[in-house]
Amino acid sequence: MAEEQRWPELEALKQSGGRELVLHGADVARRVESAAGRVPSALYRLSRLNLLDMSGVSLSLVQPQLGCLSALGSLMLHGNRLQELPEEIGQLTQLKVLDVSSNRLARLPDSLCLCLCLHTLNACLSVCLSVSVSVSVLDVSSNRLARLPDSLCLCLCLHTFNVLDVSSNRLARLPDSLCLCLCLHTLNACLSVLDVSSNRLARLPDSLCLCLCLHTLNVLDVSSNRLARLPDSLCLCLCLHTLNACLSVLDVSSNRLARLPDSLCLCLCLHTLNVLDVSSNRLARLPDSLCLCLCLHTLNACLSVLDVSSNRLARLPDSLCLCLCLHTLNVLDVSSNRLARLPDSLCLCLCLHTLNVCTNVLPRLPESLARCASLRRLLVAHNLLPSEALSSLGGGGGGGGGGGGGRMDLEELQMQGNRVEAVDVKIAVAWPGLKSVDLSHNLLTDLPHSLLHCPKLRSLRLAGNPFRDRHFGRLAAADTAQARGLLAYVESHGGGGGGPRGISKKAKSGARRRPPTDTDQASDQASADQAADQASADQAADDRPTIHVIRRAAKTPAKTPAKTPAGDGKAKRQAARKKTSQGSEGPEPAVKATLKLKQKQQKQQKQQKQKNQKNKKEEEEDEEEDEEEAVVLKTLKMLKTKTQREEEVEEDEEEDEEEDEEDEEEDEEEVCVLVCAAVMKVRPYLVACRLRGLELGEGGALKRFLGLQTELHEGVCKRRSLATIATHDLRLIRAPLRFDARPPADIQVTPLGSSACITALSLVEDLQGSTLEKVNSRTHHKVSGLHQYLHLLQGQAMYPFLVDRDGVTISLPPITNSQTTKVSVDTTEVLVEVTSSHSLASCKLVMDTLITRVAELHHSLQQLPGTINPDETQRTGTKKALEVMQVVVLNEADGCLRVMYPSRTDLTATNINVVW
Repeated sequence: MAEEQRWPELEALKQSGGRELVLHGADVARRVESAAGRVPSALYRLSRLNLLDMSGVSLSLVQPQLGCLSALGSLMLHGNRLQELPEEIGQLTQLKVLDVSSNRLARLPDSLCLCLCLHTLNACLSVCLSVSVSVSVLDVSSNRLARLPDSLCLCLCLHTFNVLDVSSNRLARLPDSLCLCLCLHTLNACLSVLDVSSNRLARLPDSLCLCLCLHTLNVLDVSSNRLARLPDSLCLCLCLHTLNACLSVLDVSSNRLARLPDSLCLCLCLHTLNVLDVSSNRLARLPDSLCLCLCLHTLNACLSVLDVSSNRLARLPDSLCLCLCLHTLNVLDVSSNRLARLPDSLCLCLCLHTLNVCTNVLPRLPESLARCASLRRLLVAHNLLPSEALSSLGGGGGGGGGGGGGRMDLEELQMQGNRVEAVDVKIAVAWPGLKSVDLSHNLLTDLPHSLLHCPKLRSLRLAGNPFRDRHFGRLAAADTAQARGLLAYVESHGGGGGGPRGISKKAKSGARRRPPTDTDQASDQASADQAADQASADQAADDRPTIHVIRRAAKTPAKTPAKTPAGDGKAKRQAARKKTSQGSEGPEPAVKATLKLKQKQQKQQKQQKQKNQKNKKEEEEDEEEDEEEAVVLKTLKMLKTKTQREEEVEEDEEEDEEEDEEDEEEDEEEVCVLVCAAVMKVRPYLVACRLRGLELGEGGALKRFLGLQTELHEGVCKRRSLATIATHDLRLIRAPLRFDARPPADIQVTPLGSSACITALSLVEDLQGSTLEKVNSRTHHKVSGLHQYLHLLQGQAMYPFLVDRDGVTISLPPITNSQTTKVSVDTTEVLVEVTSSHSLASCKLVMDTLITRVAELHHSLQQLPGTINPDETQRTGTKKALEVMQVVVLNEADGCLRVMYPSRTDLTATNINVVW
């Protein structure tokens, strides 16, 4: 009786005759912990139970009575502390869904395979991603599995098996039987994702090729293992069905590969290969056969990303150009190697968008690179490049030499950590579309006036340069430095040699006091009763002391009557020398001593006066610098304010149509996401894109759009345990974005439906309290549905979050978005993000499903009367398509590409227009 009182959910379900039991939340976790990690035995007497979800409740033991739940079809035990599963799980003959990921399992019971194959002919093992989707997933990732049972092959013979995820375990080998089983039904097989990453695999079995002959294999991920070589049979298998093959991603990064087999070319002839990632290995060279193979099907090839970064390459083969002739190659990453030169044949890759050669030892760039007309991002940081390297690309490379079409128009240039001493004006003239420039930690001394010719420049980094203008150096080094403020300072301090601040203080002080010195000298000559030319010549050695002495001689003529005539000075000096040579005694030595004392005093007074003047001028200059600094800082603050931005918008609206069009292009800033190192251990995968053309103000579009996200969260996202979707109004976001992780007490967020900014810790505690109140009251008070996802963060010391450039948190996955970027009926452009702690393939799967469903929603809205301008439809003859724009995700530490979505082969629906 006491047990039933502690678990009222069981009694309520028994009385209602329900078939689904969901136990979530902090209160359930506390009750489980108090019962030594178990649930009451009364639960196993609910024989009619069809669904049992106990994810994230600190469950450490499943009792053998589990076998009594003969009608159980779905068992969700994600995010617990299970170390083993009972053998009685094999008695669950109706089991269709099993999720035991993120536990502490050291092995899988052999009886599990017997359970999963009982309905092999009906393909029972399926995860209901949506009502109409029949994708099958076995996810045992993030456990402690040291091996897979050989009998697992009996389970994997299912016709609809789609995803096998055994990543983040402790597997040292794959059983040969696994490879044999996956090809038993190869004609009908549906395997698309095989993820064995983040294990301890030292080799891949040669029999793996039998598995990979499947027609539908899309992603093969063996990254972050201990592979020292790839089996030759792997290359043979991937081309056996080359006419129907679907392999798009081959990831063998973060292993110990010292070479790529020459036979790999047979694999890479696949028509659909999109991403080849061999980064973070020990490759000393690329085989020439690799380059030859990639162009065998150049007319149909889809390779868009080639990543060979973080290896030991000393050169790129000249034959690489044959590979890069592919029509779709978009990203080439050879960063963090030992390259001393780049082949001139790079100019042949006409569609190259991003070239990353950071952290090498390049002393120059090939001039032929300027003929890559599609190149938009050039990343050459941390090399040995001088200023001439940019000049040769920007303007020194000739106007039309050689084929290759037009010249490149860069949008992003990363050249930090090189030897650049000056920025040539030819660069700005050649690349007027520059939006982001990073020249930090170079040898710049003058103000970069040439960058004033880049009207679209939004990001400028110049910290760590030895600028002669120390004030500008301090502004550039500030964390709040913005391109607009820096360029405003440069423009206000214009001048060929670095502006007025480029002149030394000594030169400025001399220039300031030279005019009053001439005036004083003319006045003193008039007051000296027209002194003789010889006296003027004697006094010309030093203007100021001479003027000072003449003034004193004119004021005291009575004390020295013999000195009144100007010509007597020379005679007296001759007489004094004569008396001295004769050794005569008298008052002359006293006079001489007096003169010397006066001269010494005059000299001291002169020096003191000069010192005072110098100190005064320095104080004035310091005051001027402080005033200018205050003005600049005030200007920077004003530029940040919303009022100033609104005034600029109003001024732009008053200008002519051409300037308005330019401003619109400038406002269309490229959005990128920087992934920090801290989040890699918590939630490392993120995919994002931009949707334009949505009309959410008609026909209940906004409600349907938000309802679609909720539906996908329950289906394809597996109640947010596989992935989480977040949407934002792009107008309210300032790029670039940062994906980071911190303790919950250090994260400030304004959750949806609230106007107050609180910490993530307070948010979670409030949701837990609401859940407890709902359970205790048994009433229908309105409680946030977010409580059902709290178990996903249970036990985490660091929470992932997404912030914009201003440090505003816009997303706290997998719990909530921010009220500040909430999508409304006025939203015209949406930023979509999908994050996951499982795999990148999961993010892309969810994103593909979301965009397809949004496109269907957009199409249905166009059928409603009044939602589309009839004149527009009549003029164009076609209905407005949904536009999807790419968003790039980069590593914050080195700027290397992580993912770019969508790629050329991600979205091919006719009602979706992808903007490249």
